[in-house]
Amino acid sequence: MREMERTLYKSVIRIFEDLAFMLPSEELDDRQSKASERAIAVVGFHGPFSGKLVVRVCGDLLPILAANMLGEEHPPPVEKQLDALREIANVICGNVLPAIAGAKEIFYLDTPVLIDPRKRSNFNPQGDPVVEVKIGMEGGRAEIALYKDESDRGGKRP
Repeated sequence: MREMERTLYKSVIRIFEDLAFMLPSEELDDRQSKASERAIAVVGFHGPFSGKLVVRVCGDLLPILAANMLGEEHPPPVEKQLDALREIANVICGNVLPAIAGAKEIFYLDTPVLIDPRKRSNFNPQGDPVVEVKIGMEGGRAEIALYKDESDRGGKRP
């Protein structure tokens, strides 16, 4: 596993364990591998380098994730589930960027946005992700990808 991939993986595992009380694994079982995409959250960022962090949840992961994050026994309404996804994407982005670039570097995060998986044409990241991890969890899998803007010159934006 490359260093940046290892950094992303460790950050994602820790955040899902701490924030959602879930036990992720690197190995996907057959059901997790075949689970269809349910929701996508994207966080744009600007700083020493700019880009996007994309979190995709597949299968029945979203209701479980939200219920765990909110401390509820039953899945909350869909809007709260999507809020939980935006929050976890924001926390992952805010934790992984300093881990990659260094703790002294400052990044500015955009408000997380949702992309409807059925309307993927609304979201077209430039090129391939710099790094991507897939983790299996109860109910499905999460895919987290970090994209760097190809046109980025390292400019910071307040």
